Amino acid sequence: MKNVTLITSSISSDEDPRNGGWAYFLRYGSNSGEGSGRTKNGLRLRPKPFLERLEIIAVIKGLERLKVPCEVLLISESDRLLRCVSSSRFVWREEGWKKSGTNTDLWQRLDEAAEKHIIDTQLIGEQSGDPDLKRCDDLAWSQASWFPEWFTG
Repeated sequence: MKNVTLITSSISSDEDPRNGGWAYFLRYGSNSGEGSGRTKNGLRLRPKPFLERLEIIAVIKGLERLKVPCEVLLISESDRLLRCVSSSRFVWREEGWKKSGTNTDLWQRLDEAAEKHIIDTQLIGEQSGDPDLKRCDDLAWSQASWFPEWFTG
């Protein structure tokens, strides 16, 4: 199995907290890849569940990019996200996803994307100075601030 590092980031827009950006950065040896996107808070979630939604999307997109089973080191600034990926999702699955909260649809999708991989987690501090995390944060910020005025209405 390949050993891959997946770093994720999510940001809610300062100008309009209804908009947010997510990003991931993948590293396999000397190879790397990245992805990012923007999401409008169409569900009208409070800021915390919306930010969690962005974080989950970043992990899903990163895992979906992997075409073969891998040993993945998932690195995030979100302790809750890491706990949910490493343990809570298994309990939620057994209980029929009843206690997974607001973002059940995404937790189920993440669970499906994670199924073929072995995932270990690592919490990283915002001020760690990690260049891959900085790149990931920059990607998420650029997406969060992209929305034109006519789109955010």
